[in-house]
Amino acid sequence: MGKEAPVSFLSEKEQAALYSSEGKFRVSLYKVLLYFYTADALKAGVISLKPAYRYLSLENYLHPKEHWQANKNRLLEEAGLLDFADIDQLIATFQKKLHGAYHKTNRRIKADKNQHIKFDPKGRMVLATPKVEKINTQSVSSLFADQKYTSVLKILSDIQRLTGYLDCFRHHSVKDKKILPKTSIFYAAILGMGCNIGISKMANVSKGITEDALENFVNWHMSLDNINAANQCILDLLGKLSLASIYQKNPGELHTSSDGRKVSVVVESLNANKSFKYFGSGSGSSLYSFIDELNRLFYTTSISSSEREAAYVADGLLHNLSIKSTIHSLIHMVILKQFLGY
Repeated sequence: MGKEAPVSFLSEKEQAALYSSEGKFRVSLYKVLLYFYTADALKAGVISLKPAYRYLSLENYLHPKEHWQANKNRLLEEAGLLDFADIDQLIATFQKKLHGAYHKTNRRIKADKNQHIKFDPKGRMVLATPKVEKINTQSVSSLFADQKYTSVLKILSDIQRLTGYLDCFRHHSVKDKKILPKTSIFYAAILGMGCNIGISKMANVSKGITEDALENFVNWHMSLDNINAANQCILDLLGKLSLASIYQKNPGELHTSSDGRKVSVVVESLNANKSFKYFGSGSGSSLYSFIDELNRLFYTTSISSSEREAAYVADGLLHNLSIKSTIHSLIHMVILKQFLGY
């Protein structure tokens, strides 16, 4: 690599910095700049890697062009998107709705029916948000036992008694009937994996439970389908509780929300990235979770800390068909929700 290397993608200042005062080409600096520009281009989709899993070209994620042109109407019908086939008609419909909403809002302001919009002497609009009234709430500590703390194990066992979620952790094998391990192994595996303790450490601090037994349970019982089924049992119970519904503002609507949090990762992981802002000199990933008004945490996924969470909103909304979200808090997903019918 020398002076013949392409430099047109660099700025004028960067191109000038490539040469030392003696006119020597600085190969090390060129490599660093090349890596930076390559990483940015991969994230922006300007370039793609043919054998890659994540950074493919956009065409590789779509139907082949010939297949799309020959089966367009059938594919749209199967996806329930025939109403969106004519983009001109779709835009005209949205424009009509938007114009009507603006007209209605302006008419109410002009008729002085909007209590939150006022105008100062210079004719500038002043928005007055309503004051939030504080609700007097009483402590619920009297409803529980006199204990200061409640163990996680007791919580897991109480939920098992009400939902039977442990029955969802079936063995992978469907040929032979497998004898289920004792209940303590179920709880130890859930705590070890769910609390990020680890199987080895959990086995060391647990009496009467070996690491082999825990590892066997995790490998043969804790599949993603089984975990989702167990979570569904708990979600179904929460949906039936009258106490959970007190947070629901409108019984005919279900408001959901999603947010991510950064988590440090100290082991090798495909989703872990360096980020000095969040992890200092370490690495980490983002845990992106969904919750609804009934306080049901119905979807969580782990993504790279450098990725945008907005791209995974549709995954959460479509993951659980029993939880039908009518309002989601991310405003930039309005168009996507139109296509999904929310």
